[in-house]
Amino acid sequence: MLAAPKLIPFALCATMKLTILQPYCDSFFEQLHVGGIIRVDGVSSDNKKGRIHFNLLMRNPEDIFLHINPCFDQRELVLNTKSKGKWMKEERYPLALQNDSKFTFTLFFHESHTEIHLNEKKYSLKHRLPLDGIQKLQLHGSCILSYISIRPFRAIE
Repeated sequence: MLAAPKLIPFALCATMKLTILQPYCDSFFEQLHVGGIIRVDGVSSDNKKGRIHFNLLMRNPEDIFLHINPCFDQRELVLNTKSKGKWMKEERYPLALQNDSKFTFTLFFHESHTEIHLNEKKYSLKHRLPLDGIQKLQLHGSCILSYISIRPFRAIE
């Protein structure tokens, strides 16, 4: 039987469980790697036109590695990347989240793409910018945040 890969945590293994004020924006102390995981829990606000914005910001302020935008008014989940100040092609999916409901976003970083879990639904976005350039997590919008966990682990083979 094969043993599971060993994981080495970097200095940052931040986990917060409390009501988190937003907008929330925090820098990573260590670079995210393939095998890294970010998890965010909260409750969407009861607002028909409400939106939630999750951004992974790059060193260059004109770049966003991953933009996740649940649009309650359009009943869609929008995924995108911003490069050199210009939005790339959006990917839109039916939204598996209701207003005024609990949510868990979990991001799994793979070699070529990021796997996004929203509650029980899975989505994916191919990397359009380098993973090693991610610097900050930014969250804001119609929600109350209760938990944020950033684990920028690197697997040892």
